[in-house]
Amino acid sequence: MTRPPTVTTRQLLLRPWQPEDLEPLFEIQGDRETMRYTWCAPDRQAAEERFLAYQARGALDGYAPWTATSREDDRGVGWGGLNQDPIDPGWGPEVGYFIRRDDWGRGLASEITAAALHLAFAEHRLPVVDAFAQPANPASIRVLERNGFRFLDWVPALRRNRYRIEREAWEARRG
Repeated sequence: MTRPPTVTTRQLLLRPWQPEDLEPLFEIQGDRETMRYTWCAPDRQAAEERFLAYQARGALDGYAPWTATSREDDRGVGWGGLNQDPIDPGWGPEVGYFIRRDDWGRGLASEITAAALHLAFAEHRLPVVDAFAQPANPASIRVLERNGFRFLDWVPALRRNRYRIEREAWEARRG
């Protein structure tokens, strides 16, 4: 089974999901306020099924979302990274993330996104990566735009805007 690499950012340790991550991540994924712009897990079993589906898909692709833990205190603060959605397949490589509400505003989603783009473009040499955000979620849109994503189109089936960054644009931003 291919697993995503462990990555260290300024504030985070990004590592492959493990079964013991279920409880702390379900606390986030099951919080309706935190997840108001995306899928909210109705129970632990649904959350576990989703995490396992992403890991199984990641074994095929060589990348899957990471569990994000704080480098300061090893506390689980979120989940995200480069992935291909196993639940709603066909959209191609994308970046996604969710962060514990108490940790919003610290730039953690931006760190996850930047690490995911490095994995996508520098290591896997993918040509493009997409991301999706509801228009009512300006914080997520700012994360994407800060990382070089540009609005592509509105996707009615998902009720979200699609954003895209191409490898050439990412490389140009890096100098």
